Amino acid sequence: MKAKIRPIFFILITLLLNVSIVMAQGKFVLKLDKIMTPEEQKRTGVAKLSKSEREALEQWLTNWTLKVIQKATASTSQTYAGVGGGHWVSKKIDGGKFLKLEDGSLWEISPIDRINTSLWLITEEIIVIESGNPLYPYKLINSDSGNAAEAKLISK
Repeated sequence: MKAKIRPIFFILITLLLNVSIVMAQGKFVLKLDKIMTPEEQKRTGVAKLSKSEREALEQWLTNWTLKVIQKATASTSQTYAGVGGGHWVSKKIDGGKFLKLEDGSLWEISPIDRINTSLWLITEEIIVIESGNPLYPYKLINSDSGNAAEAKLISK
C-alpha cells in the first residue's frame, strides 16, 4: 500500500504544480504530454487514445484537479477583511516573495508575479481584490505602477 501512495502523491504534486503554471498562463487545460512521459503513456494506454479521447481525458483531468485544489485550499485559505483600496506596502521581504501591508497583513506572492513585486517600493499604494485563482486567491494591484500580483494571505 505504501508503494502505491508515493507515486500517487508524486503525480498529485506534479499536477498541482502544472495547474498553477497553466492557470498563470490563462489556460485551463492540463496537457498529458506535460505530466506523463512517453513510457507512462504507453504503459497506461494513453498513447493509444484518439485525439478527441485524449482531449476529453485532458479536460476531465483538469476539472478534477481544479476541484481537488479548491477543496484543499478552501479549508486552509484565510479571508481578508480589508479588500479594497487604501493600502500600501510597509515591507518587502525576500526580494518581493512576500509583502507586508500597512495593516500588518503578510502576503505570499505567486512565483510568476514576483518579477513585478521585486520592483515595488515601500509606501506604494495597493488595492486588494479577489483573483478567482484557488492557489493565490487575491490580487494586489499597485496603483502607482499599474502592475498586479496574485497573492495568498499568510497572516492577518
